[in-house]
Amino acid sequence: MLEMILSHVEVFTLVLVRIGGFFMMAPFLGARNIPMQVKAGLVVFLAITVVPVIAATDAGAFYVGKSFAELFLVILKELMVGIALGLIAAFVFAAIQVGGMFVDMQIGFAMANVFDPSTGATSPLTGQFKNVLAMMLFLGFDGHHGLFTALLQSYSFVPIGGFEMTDRLAAVFIQTLSAMFVLGLKIALPIIAALFLTDVGLAILARAVPQMNVFAVGMPLKLIVGLGMMVVVMPAFVYLLRGLFSTMFTQMDIVLRVLGG
Repeated sequence: MLEMILSHVEVFTLVLVRIGGFFMMAPFLGARNIPMQVKAGLVVFLAITVVPVIAATDAGAFYVGKSFAELFLVILKELMVGIALGLIAAFVFAAIQVGGMFVDMQIGFAMANVFDPSTGATSPLTGQFKNVLAMMLFLGFDGHHGLFTALLQSYSFVPIGGFEMTDRLAAVFIQTLSAMFVLGLKIALPIIAALFLTDVGLAILARAVPQMNVFAVGMPLKLIVGLGMMVVVMPAFVYLLRGLFSTMFTQMDIVLRVLGG
C-alpha cells in the first residue's frame, strides 16, 4: 500500500485535497470541537483507501508526470468539488438553525444567543437545541455513512480533473438555499403560529383590561406556550428531519451530476 502511494504521489495529493475540502464544510465532520488531529487522520485514512482504486483507472494515470501548473489547476478543481459537496450537506443544518432563529425571535430568546463551539459563532438557543437533536438523529440514521458513501461515489460522477463550472451549478445552489430556507420556515411555523395567536390574545386583553400590565404577563406566557408547542410538535420535527436528510442526499446527487457535466 505504501509503495503504491509513493508511486502515485500526484493522485494521492488530488484525492487528499477533495476529501479535505469536503471535511472543511460537511456537518459533524468539519465541526470545530472535533480535534484537528482526528480530522486529519480520518482524511488521510480515506485518501489511502481511495488511492488504489483511482490509481488503477485511466483518470489516475493521466495526471502522473504532469507539470506543476497543470497539477495546481487540478488541485483547485478538486478542492472546489469537495467544498461544493460539503456545502450541500451543511445547508440542511443551516436550515435547522434558521428555523430556531425564527422561533427565538418570537419567543424572546433572541437576546440570549449562545456560543456554538462547532461553528465558532453565536447561535440561537432553540436552533442550538434542535441542531444537536438533528445531529443525534442524523448519526442514528447512519447519515455519516451516507456522507462517506457520497464522497467516495463522487469519483464516479466527477473523476479527477473532471470539474466543470457551468451556469447550472449556481442555479442548483440557489435552488438548494431557497429550499432549505422554506424547510427552516416549516420547522418553525407551528410554534410561530401559536405565539402569534398568543400575541393577538394579549393585545385583546390589553384593550379589554387596560389596568393589567401585559408586558409583565406576556413574557412568561409566551415562554410557556413556546416550550409547550416545542414538546407537542417534536414528533413532527423528527418526521420532518427524515425528509430533510433525504433532500440533502438528493441535492448532493444533483450537484455531483452538474459538477461532472
